[in-house]
Amino acid sequence: MRTIVNTVPVGTRAHLTYDLGEAREKFGHAAFRIRHDLVDHPLFTLGALAELAERLPQEHIEHNAGNREVVVADNDALPQAPLTPAELVRAIETRPGFVALPTTVPGVPRQPGYQELFEEILADLVPMISGGTAAIHDHHAVIFVASGGNTTPAHVDPEPSFLLHLRGVKRFSIGRYPEPATEHRELEAFYRHEGRNTPLVPVDLEHFDLAPGEALHVPPVTPHWVENGPEVAISFSIGFQTPADHRRRGVYVWNSQVRRFGLRPKAYGSSEVRDRVKGGLMQTAFEARRRLLRRPG
Repeated sequence: MRTIVNTVPVGTRAHLTYDLGEAREKFGHAAFRIRHDLVDHPLFTLGALAELAERLPQEHIEHNAGNREVVVADNDALPQAPLTPAELVRAIETRPGFVALPTTVPGVPRQPGYQELFEEILADLVPMISGGTAAIHDHHAVIFVASGGNTTPAHVDPEPSFLLHLRGVKRFSIGRYPEPATEHRELEAFYRHEGRNTPLVPVDLEHFDLAPGEALHVPPVTPHWVENGPEVAISFSIGFQTPADHRRRGVYVWNSQVRRFGLRPKAYGSSEVRDRVKGGLMQTAFEARRRLLRRPG
């Protein structure tokens, strides 16, 4: 293991330890472990998290009464706890439940303490990323609080992420779709915003048992699910988009749209040149749409 203390900008403190060679090789492509020093951080006690849940805009908090199934069609169909998010956090040791507290996402006010910590961790991650800080876009951070025995259903995320585990034990199971045709069909649906949960149990699984102080890099659009041990589990997830992630999204959206006209586009990954053209065209379209939406009136 190699610490990256010396690569962190002056004025910040390194929280992560990892092998830089391995991280640069696997980032965005394969799961790998790192370590962190946040286990006893006061911002992640249940009391502090309950107070955070009270401050956050309630419409941005996902919470439910818990789940034990690997395949769930829609998280909105999970039973809802008859408690506010803050009440559920306070009661999480005695009743089933799951709460996702966004600390750094669009629409959520800056959270003192949590935002500074997020920025320090992001600085720790920069050395492993090709292109450095300039290649990091659309970053976010979310804290997960879940009761013992809870399962986060199989799903995919559009960005590379890092799950920093803080309390309890957690098994992270990462796999793939059973065949390429299924992968392309499911990811086209995902990028059409038809839900991030997968209808199939992933195959060729690799399991990672996480204890407090351990963290895991999860590659983008990789099917996975998470099972808690018998005790309350708390984790801090950090994710962000890179140019490769924007390009992937553009290709899948392009393919989905032209398929509506009876065309049979080449799958993502079959040609780097073709993917760059499709991705570039769609990024231009996405940006033009954003500008139109920002115009007054």
